[in-house]
Amino acid sequence: MGKNKKKNLNVTEKKLPLFLYTLLLTELFIVFILPMKFASISCLPEVAMLYPDTVFEWILISWSPALFPVVSGVLLLITALVLPPPEFHHRSAFIIVLIWAALAFSSFIGIINASCYDYAIYEIVHLFGIAAFLLSAFVLLDRYPDFKYLFVIAIIAGTLCSCFEGIYQLTAGFEETKRFAYQQEISSGIKFVTGNFQSRLYERRVFAGFSLCNSFAAHIILTLPLCIWGIWKFAGNVEPPRLSKAVFTPPVLILLLIMLYFTGSRAAVLSLFLVIFLLFIIMPMPKKLRIGIIAVIPLLVCAGLAAVYFGRGISSMSVRLDYSLAAIKMFLQHPFAGTGWGDFFHDYMRIKLTPTDEAPHDTHNMILTFASQVGFAGLLLSAAALLFPIWLGLKKTIARIREKDYLSLDTAIFAGWTAWALHSLSDINIQIPATVATALVMLMIMTVGDTRQQTSTEFKKIRLASWYILILSTLLVTLWQGGRLIKTEHAFSALNNLCDFRFKTKEEAVTITPEQVNSALKKCTDLSPYSPFPWATAADFMISHGLPFQAEAYYKEAVKRSPERPSFYYRLYLIQFNQGNFKDAGENLKKARERFPLNKKY
Repeated sequence: MGKNKKKNLNVTEKKLPLFLYTLLLTELFIVFILPMKFASISCLPEVAMLYPDTVFEWILISWSPALFPVVSGVLLLITALVLPPPEFHHRSAFIIVLIWAALAFSSFIGIINASCYDYAIYEIVHLFGIAAFLLSAFVLLDRYPDFKYLFVIAIIAGTLCSCFEGIYQLTAGFEETKRFAYQQEISSGIKFVTGNFQSRLYERRVFAGFSLCNSFAAHIILTLPLCIWGIWKFAGNVEPPRLSKAVFTPPVLILLLIMLYFTGSRAAVLSLFLVIFLLFIIMPMPKKLRIGIIAVIPLLVCAGLAAVYFGRGISSMSVRLDYSLAAIKMFLQHPFAGTGWGDFFHDYMRIKLTPTDEAPHDTHNMILTFASQVGFAGLLLSAAALLFPIWLGLKKTIARIREKDYLSLDTAIFAGWTAWALHSLSDINIQIPATVATALVMLMIMTVGDTRQQTSTEFKKIRLASWYILILSTLLVTLWQGGRLIKTEHAFSALNNLCDFRFKTKEEAVTITPEQVNSALKKCTDLSPYSPFPWATAADFMISHGLPFQAEAYYKEAVKRSPERPSFYYRLYLIQFNQGNFKDAGENLKKARERFPLNKKY
């Protein structure tokens, strides 16, 4: 392996060593910062993201997920300029690339029935951003497979830093956030620490740099086996190796398990246990031990059911089941084009069975997310995206076990990916750039083996032409449309900063004028004429400043751009009712109720 590495590097040193190492270091750095900077939920156009003015603030905060496609696009562009096209030595890796690229292209189908184009554009750009990141990793590792060990180091370092961030959150971060929120209430004179926000503020479930604790848990189970493998191998190079392994490995394992525990994610723990059980099944062991392990399964199942019954699990499971049933109904109604991106959110409010006012934007199941909103093509491709690597990793793991290699890199990645894939059937992993990108880099590491497969010279021109079309299409979406999204988000953030008085003093709030808001609104609508959310944000400001007619006009503009959103009709009802326009108010209240019949407020 060392000889191959030296040979590859020597060949490169004669060509473009500076460009190559710049590319390598850039990609490694991005992989390292993924769980700390790109761990927010993507595709939420109604949420104003932070775009601070100083470098120091950028260092501190998590970045908008809309930045990820542009970063991936720039990385792919640099890769395409620095390195020649791949030689396709590693076919399994290329198949994974093709599946995820096809998944990105299938996302265009989600525009057909979308009632609000904002969601469709965000989702398409997000998926092409994932494809761009995967393509750049594939091109680099297909040509220089020994670089994969550097990527392993970057992934482990990123995960451990994220865990240290979680420790800080437990020991000090939660209390600091509460103090800040209450101080802002006092300075602004607005009481906003109520309801769901208050519940979230008092939660002790760790999420580190992620938006959600469940997403942090997904990242932990994805990378935990790889971290243990990496630390074990590193310790084996420190004399004496046995003592070093005993000293270095347990603290890392304990840290990861503690963080997993404090996320409070039952689905992540269950996914990890299922993978451990699978490994026990395929590992060689005495027959009596195997029978004993199998006999313990009913006890574990009973313990799990008891924990669910006596904990907070039954209601949560019933709600998730309702998500899935609703998604299946949507797929059956629109099998070929889905209900459209963003319309699981809208349709679910209409057909949900659980008597709550909760309305998720996602099915919490990757396959059903694509099936319900994209249709049959999304169903097949998302299933292939999850299952093909499991099948491939299982084959590799069994082969390593036959070679008496029980703790191989392939086994670690197979275990992590399988746990992550199982968890993706109960959560929104696909919407978190950090965890998806890390997972796909791990697949590239697993599939770029030491032995290179010879590629056929037949259809070489067609293969290269197809490759360049794929690269150019991906760059077009990520850099052009992704760049527009960043401008749009920045403008919406500026508008929201004007209209949101929660983090302003009373003196600052009174200086904001309707003219300033209208000017910021125009910038937003020029960049995204299809988006309803700038209109709704400006409308709320006008209500607070006693301008109901302008607020009504703005909400009507919002309804034109998102006709299935019940909250817009309800806001119109309130405005019109207070003006004495009872006829129109009644019609809008009826529309809100039709779109969300189980919402008690309506």
